[in-house]
Amino acid sequence: MKSTPEKYVILVVDDNPGNLGVVFEYLSQSGFEVMIEESGEEAIRRVINYRPDIILLDILMPGIDGYETCRRLKENNATKDIPVIFMTAIDEITHEIKGLELGAVDYITKPFKQEILQARIKTHLEIQKQRKELAELNKKLSEVNAAKDKFFSIIAHDIKNSYASILTGFEILSKEEILKYLQHADKFIDNILEWGRIQMGTIKPKPVEFDIRASVFSVIKQVEKVAEKKNIKLYHSDMIEDFVYADIKMTEIILYNLLFNAIKFTNIGGEIKISLKKLNEYFEISVSDTGIGIRDEYLQNLFKIENKHQKHGTLGETGTGVGLILCRELVEMNGGKIWGKSEFGKGSIFYFTLPKIKS
Repeated sequence: MKSTPEKYVILVVDDNPGNLGVVFEYLSQSGFEVMIEESGEEAIRRVINYRPDIILLDILMPGIDGYETCRRLKENNATKDIPVIFMTAIDEITHEIKGLELGAVDYITKPFKQEILQARIKTHLEIQKQRKELAELNKKLSEVNAAKDKFFSIIAHDIKNSYASILTGFEILSKEEILKYLQHADKFIDNILEWGRIQMGTIKPKPVEFDIRASVFSVIKQVEKVAEKKNIKLYHSDMIEDFVYADIKMTEIILYNLLFNAIKFTNIGGEIKISLKKLNEYFEISVSDTGIGIRDEYLQNLFKIENKHQKHGTLGETGTGVGLILCRELVEMNGGKIWGKSEFGKGSIFYFTLPKIKS
């Protein structure tokens, strides 16, 4: 039995059928889904199977009393966080203290006013909701921090390798080779800075209407010299005027990283193609290559910082996959999706979508 934010599930435990009937009728009329049990043993079984949102628990019952029932529930990891409110005719401070020490969140003496009962239930349900939201937020923050630690360890490794190649071989490297390393490092640092701005929330997409062809042609111009050094043919499918609604700079960063990766993992004399496809509400942009391909076990984790797989290009080019992580962030910020397909040894194709102009 699963509750929704609109209808919470309450378990009422009391050995007095009369009390159960009154509470059941009132809470049901108040919009709650109500379960009832007359003993502690049955209550524990019901809680384990159905996980109510809150428990109203009588203290004096045959068999195991309310205190023991509460103690057992709090010892079980699966049920320990469910709020328990004791209901009892015993009006003594020592009993109230004992209940709270066992983990109950509140204590209501009989006879109680229905309005007070409902107010306390709603208060503890709201507190419980906030606790769950906070726990989920803490979990996400832990995952983000772990990802950032991994990300910056990758950054340190890549920068160290890039500049070590220059420093250790400065006298024997040609100017062209040094320039190549510096350009690689410069673009890598640009990616880092862009990713950092995204994580800090200082960068937001500024979507505008623009012709996606212009960005494709611009990025091809940026990487064509790199492709020429490997005798790789860059071409695109026939393109008519196609407008998208996205951030121009972010779109070109995505295209650049996908093209640069394709060049890096394509052998001398290979081919890379950029294609556009109109979908119902999106444009699908793809970058395909005839490169070395990616094994299935690595493909599914390409966009995950916590599972990075480092691999050198076909001419020993270094890289860490940071560009793909940035691509995913930028694509999703612009309301699109990104994914890849590959056949090991035969090539890869990466797709991403961007919204079309709204009519």
